[in-house]
Amino acid sequence: KELNMKINAPAVMVVGGGDGVGGLRNIAIGIIERLSDAAIEGHHMQIIVVCGKNAALREELMAMKVYQGLSLQILGFVKNMDMWMGAVDVIVTKAGPGTIAEAAIRGLPIMLSGYLPGQEEGNVPLVVNGGYGAFCSKPKDIANTVASWLTDKQLLKRMSENAKRAARPS
Repeated sequence: KELNMKINAPAVMVVGGGDGVGGLRNIAIGIIERLSDAAIEGHHMQIIVVCGKNAALREELMAMKVYQGLSLQILGFVKNMDMWMGAVDVIVTKAGPGTIAEAAIRGLPIMLSGYLPGQEEGNVPLVVNGGYGAFCSKPKDIANTVASWLTDKQLLKRMSENAKRAARPS
């Protein structure tokens, strides 16, 4: 309730770091458009986009028209990321180690949308081979993959279990 989310509608959170940069705009628009189509088909879903300090992007996304079955929250910089991660079913982010670790601990499936060469590159196979996420840099493919995950509860459950296992290696 505190986050103004619907209880029985799957949710994805799209983040772009504190500055809300990278491919965040195109990824967010792609997901909003794809999940609007899913809402028209009867799949009620939620999207949370964290724009960080990027006020122009936040305003642009807030002006988008969405189908009534889609709940959309466009946020600026948030200090309660842990609460948001605990409330969503999937996160779309770059391959930063802190975000991956926190998502894995929460059992949160991850769609990786990019990485910094060298320091984050090795995180991609960790998530993909661990069975709790995927990597894609194309906004349309990201959107389609996330939509398919959100409509498959069994897949989300398996990915969540894999994420929790990865967070506590033996």
